[in-house]
Amino acid sequence: MWCLRCGARDPGADEKCGKCGNMLGPVENRVGYFNQMMVLTGELLTNKLSLEDYEKTIQWATEAIDDMGVSLEPIEKQLESSNFDELAISLMKRPINSFREGIETFHEGLEKLRFYVYEQNQGHLHQGLTLLEKANNLFNYTADTANYLIGDIKKNLNEEQIAMVEKNAGVV
Repeated sequence: MWCLRCGARDPGADEKCGKCGNMLGPVENRVGYFNQMMVLTGELLTNKLSLEDYEKTIQWATEAIDDMGVSLEPIEKQLESSNFDELAISLMKRPINSFREGIETFHEGLEKLRFYVYEQNQGHLHQGLTLLEKANNLFNYTADTANYLIGDIKKNLNEEQIAMVEKNAGVV
C-alpha cells in the first residue's frame, strides 16, 4: 500500500503513515485507496490540502493502481499454463476479470477527480468518488469470490496440496 498523501511506498504498519502522518487505518482494517481518496478529498475541500498536493495524490493513486494491474499478469500466465479444464479456468478468470474492471473503473474515477484540479466544479469530485466507490465494490467482490473459490478448491485437496497452494499464493 502507498500513502496517497506523501507518496511513500511503504507507509509502515501503524495507523498513520510513518513519513507524513496521513491516516491509513490499522493494517488489518485498511480499506485501501478509496478510503484514502475520500479522506484527502475532504481535506482538499476544507483547505487542509492544496490543489497541487491533491493532483500529486491522484498521480500516486494512479501508479498504485497500475502496480496492482501488473501483479495480475503472473497469475494469469500461471492460469493459462495450468492443466485445469475450460470450465475451471472460466470460473477462476471471473475474479481476475472483475479485478481488472475495478482497476479500469478506478482509473476513470481518478481522471474525474483530476478534472477538479483544472476546473473547481464539485460535480467532478462527486463523479470521481462515485466511480472510485464502484471500483472498491468490484475489488471487494473479487476478494469474496476468490476466497469462495479457494475454499471450494481446498475441499478437494489434501493437506500437502493445500500447503503448496497457499505457499504459491503467498498466504503463508
